Amino acid sequence: MLVFFSTILTFYILNNGMSLTPNENYHKFLQTDAIVSGDTIVQVVDPAYSVKKTIVVGNQVFVQLEKGGELYWFNLNKKGENAVLDEMLHMTTLPDGSILYNGAPKSEGKFYQVGHLKQNHCGWKRGKRNRTHGAI
Repeated sequence: MLVFFSTILTFYILNNGMSLTPNENYHKFLQTDAIVSGDTIVQVVDPAYSVKKTIVVGNQVFVQLEKGGELYWFNLNKKGENAVLDEMLHMTTLPDGSILYNGAPKSEGKFYQVGHLKQNHCGWKRGKRNRTHGAI
């Protein structure tokens, strides 16, 4: 029985492969470049975004951006001279006690899978193949 199910699983993986996107409804997290001075966001490179709020907590910098009338929260990741803002999930509790998930009520379904794969142990990153390992 174990051999039978192992064979089916192996055949499925070999046919379909492994993907960084779990399914077609997966929320693609936003990412944008930023220009920073110290820990403060000076400007977002993409002109579609405007900075609404910046909060520094310890060594983490959180930035609220507006795009097209919607508010998003991002985490600032600095690597040397480069700065990138990665979209974050967030919950807001309103004064009346209701909760918004990523800026919308629960009924709109704007809450997403927590955690996502950016890079595996072989070095495959964002759809690019590692030269030594090939496709996974």
